[in-house]
Amino acid sequence: MHQGLDVVRQFAWSVLLPVILCLGSVWSPNGANATEYYVGTTGNDANPGGPSQPFQTIQKGMSVLQPGDTLYLRQGTYTEKIDPNYMTLPSGTSWSNAITIAGYPGEKATIRNGINIQDNGNSSIPAYLIFDNFIVRNSDANAFRVGGNAHHIRLSNSDVQSGRTNTISIAYTTSDVQVINCDIHDSPVEFVPEWGVSTGTYGLYINGNNMLIDGNRIYNNTGYGIHLYGGINAASNNIVRNNSIYNNCLNDGTRSQAAGGVIITSGSNNSFYNNLVYNHTGSFCGPAVSLGYADNSAYNNTIYGNKGFGLELGASTTGMIVRNNILYGNGRNSVVDWGSINPVIDHNLIDVNPQFVNAAANDFSLQAGSPAIDAGVAISLVTTDIKGVSRPQGAAYDVGTYEYGTGAKSTPRPTPRNLRLLPVSP
Repeated sequence: MHQGLDVVRQFAWSVLLPVILCLGSVWSPNGANATEYYVGTTGNDANPGGPSQPFQTIQKGMSVLQPGDTLYLRQGTYTEKIDPNYMTLPSGTSWSNAITIAGYPGEKATIRNGINIQDNGNSSIPAYLIFDNFIVRNSDANAFRVGGNAHHIRLSNSDVQSGRTNTISIAYTTSDVQVINCDIHDSPVEFVPEWGVSTGTYGLYINGNNMLIDGNRIYNNTGYGIHLYGGINAASNNIVRNNSIYNNCLNDGTRSQAAGGVIITSGSNNSFYNNLVYNHTGSFCGPAVSLGYADNSAYNNTIYGNKGFGLELGASTTGMIVRNNILYGNGRNSVVDWGSINPVIDHNLIDVNPQFVNAAANDFSLQAGSPAIDAGVAISLVTTDIKGVSRPQGAAYDVGTYEYGTGAKSTPRPTPRNLRLLPVSP
């Protein structure tokens, strides 16, 4: 009897073992149904795409991705353009089941000819795609663009520069695009033949809705650092926070129009908070920050050392709120209102020395005794400062981008979704 039972057990184990081994062979830290693939400049598209036998082309890597998967690009320069004109772009199903295309941790992967996300040739719509840890360049057009009906696209932890037009462009037909913790810089002066003049180009040119622009460094662009404007199509419900925006509005002396640091003059319910805006001093620089249209707000920003107005409110705009900001050292009036309707402008520190720690070294945190300390009011949207320090540290919110406090500790940023720690293969 026992011998018969042992035979049954052995038979069952012989059936289950291959199944267990098979399941184990496809398991990854991202879950049982997720797979990691690799591309390397010395790989081969006939390879299985593992860490020791990577694919050679991004196109091949893209073709195998399913929701939840990750495609790692190993160090090197990739001349393929990520664009539906050259490859079919995959889609995830949610932020928690997104597809990630990333430079391998600790290595530098350069996308030489830019990233363009829009509808595929088969009419499928890319969504829930994360691009992380890249150097992105494009000498012919935008370095990173989202258009068509694409939505829920994220660019993070990347260095982005255009050689001809706006560095990042987000079209009005899109929504829910995120740009997080990137360096966006050195957009060029572009000659416009029909105008007969050169004009500056922008760090970010944003038309869409429900965008998140968070924690970026935006600098040395020849036009506005951020141009959020929808024209006849509203750009609404966007959040611009925790960014350092500086030294934009450069030019070659032949620009056709003035620029500045940031323009938010379209749509409604756009929030601009915890941003540093400074050192816009070019000969054609206008306002450092321009707000217009309806229900747009500016909270806890530090706007310093700009040639033009610190902040302007557009004519006939409604529902503007300007609160808890530092505006100091700007070349003209720190705040100018061109005829907005019933704006709320309170608890700001305007043209009063805020006692920065070291403005010359671009350290705009507050010294002890600063008049900005505890001079603000609580704002439900703004729970931390630009460094993640909880507000308030004292009796009330501080005014400006930084919260003062000797015991202030940064709140760790949320761990990026799909984060995996892997050993580097030899």
